[in-house]
Amino acid sequence: MAPPDAQNGHAPSNGATESNGAPEQATAPLMPPAAAALVKDAPALQTITRGELMDTPPPPPPDADDADARPLEDHLRECVAVLKRRKGREEPVALLLRDFCAAHPDQRHKVVKAGCIGPLIGLVRSSRTGSCKGAAAAALAQLAYDDEGNRQAILACEGEKPLGALVVDRNAPPTARASACDCLANLAAGAADGVVAARLHVAAFTALATDDESSFDVKASAARALANALRPLEDVEDEAVNPSLSQCALELLASDHREAGASLARALVLATELDEGTVKKLSAALVAAIDSDGAIGALANLLARGATAAPSVLPKLVATRSQASIVCIGNFALKDAGAVVDCGAVPVLADCLGDEALRRSACAALRNVAASNPGAVAPFSEALARVLGEVPNEAAGALQNIAMVQPAAVATYAPELAVALKDAPRKAACALAHIAARDPADVPVTPLVEALNNAKSASAACCALACVASDTPGRAALVDAKGVPSLVALLEDDDAKCACAAAHVIRNLACDDKGRRALLINGGAAALSAAGLEGDDEAAQLRVEAIANLCLGDAADRTAVVNAKCIRPLAKRAHVLKCGAAADALDRLSVDEAALVNKARAALTPKKATPRRLGPRRLGPTRKPAPYQCVSPVPPASADGPDSVL
Repeated sequence: MAPPDAQNGHAPSNGATESNGAPEQATAPLMPPAAAALVKDAPALQTITRGELMDTPPPPPPDADDADARPLEDHLRECVAVLKRRKGREEPVALLLRDFCAAHPDQRHKVVKAGCIGPLIGLVRSSRTGSCKGAAAAALAQLAYDDEGNRQAILACEGEKPLGALVVDRNAPPTARASACDCLANLAAGAADGVVAARLHVAAFTALATDDESSFDVKASAARALANALRPLEDVEDEAVNPSLSQCALELLASDHREAGASLARALVLATELDEGTVKKLSAALVAAIDSDGAIGALANLLARGATAAPSVLPKLVATRSQASIVCIGNFALKDAGAVVDCGAVPVLADCLGDEALRRSACAALRNVAASNPGAVAPFSEALARVLGEVPNEAAGALQNIAMVQPAAVATYAPELAVALKDAPRKAACALAHIAARDPADVPVTPLVEALNNAKSASAACCALACVASDTPGRAALVDAKGVPSLVALLEDDDAKCACAAAHVIRNLACDDKGRRALLINGGAAALSAAGLEGDDEAAQLRVEAIANLCLGDAADRTAVVNAKCIRPLAKRAHVLKCGAAADALDRLSVDEAALVNKARAALTPKKATPRRLGPRRLGPTRKPAPYQCVSPVPPASADGPDSVL
């Protein structure tokens, strides 16, 4: 707990589509173009969201020669008696209790046990002098500092009500009102009920902080109370926070009360929308006050909201090497990762991976740097792989961003990424997809098949498996891992990108007899037909090519395609869109079902024209067409950007 001029500290919370190919031509297994690969949905960089009112140096203990030799309990009982009698001595006693609690915080429980809380609250409620109310409020503020039991005791006596009344009492001395702010700030530094109690008086804190007649000491107390009352910030209504408080924050940041100004700036950044001019001023003021931990945390939040800061602040942040400074560096990388690299921060961040307290924030910062400068982070891939088990989302995100440009740098760690699929499914799957695009043999198939059953990782897993299915051994491994049923089910997934990616895999899988047989046994032809063959989008084209590949099989395979009612939609697509793959599929089906194919084509041909009739045609071994495949897989990517966290 602190006297009225105490500072408020804040601890970090633990911020290509390929060509289809001419008929009878090869089109190798296609990798779906999954969008740009940077990471966004992870928690990433945590920032400052809570804080305690910090003590200033306590007053010295009483002179030993003048000290009363009686037991402390006797002194405290006498203090309680004086506070209750109210014979004019209560104010000095309240000040004595304040100073004693500041000097001997380990003895505060004895003050509470003696029964001082009730009489002190009574003084705040009904003393005849404002200075006496302020002394009692200051003593309560000391008791409430960093002690949840004492906070609850004050709240149980409804002490927040007279404290709030004192804050709004314009007849009371400003120092007394500031002491009430300090006590409410300390109550709000604890559990939710303390936050609610302080939040009832946000308007009073605002009035005191913006009053031109208030001293810096008083404004600092009001600022600390506001900062603690506005957490958790998700519950704060925007209209409850006055943007004009930014002027108070700027004044405090330029004074000796930088910590209080930083706390208020943090609350404003998170709880309300600020105009561009105010954001620039706050950013400059926080940079100037960067020696303060609170200023670093507030700047981190400001950067997360899209603000910019001068790169000259980075060396100081790197040297500080605290949780707040790492958060700030990571959020700085959102706009200017190059400056982070140039100041030498990347090796420092990598070194912080070995510190359990800093690991998550450091890993998230490296992920943000790797979003635009993967080459700078690639040398530290091994260190990132080592912490995949502790911080899977952040580490997998960093490795994903590296793999997008330098897959060889992370290919060695594919087994570790496969294990991380459980805790960081989307990011680990995307990283594996980039690795598979370079060399499908580098990725394990079974974990990717299991990832198909997770909505977060299914699309990226399909991207990787499309590369795996680009050759015969990969297709065999995919069938053996029993991945076909899940792929068939994903053809009609609600996520269009995931359904399209599944169509890529199935088209590649249908390139040989083993894959075709597995697909038909699991209803692949019917699922392709149900998903739609007539659209002009990429997914429909892939499904048609998959059907064309299925038709390369024996008579039983073609019969399954016919039974799936594919002929009419194929004929329509061939007629309307002039789709070569659909025409190829019809030609292959006409070997067994010439009558049905002719009938379907005739239905779409103008009556005046004489439809071209096809007789049964047997394809000899030298004329057997090649399956639809693609020549070069397109690496998967994600449309996300680097993570900013408030």
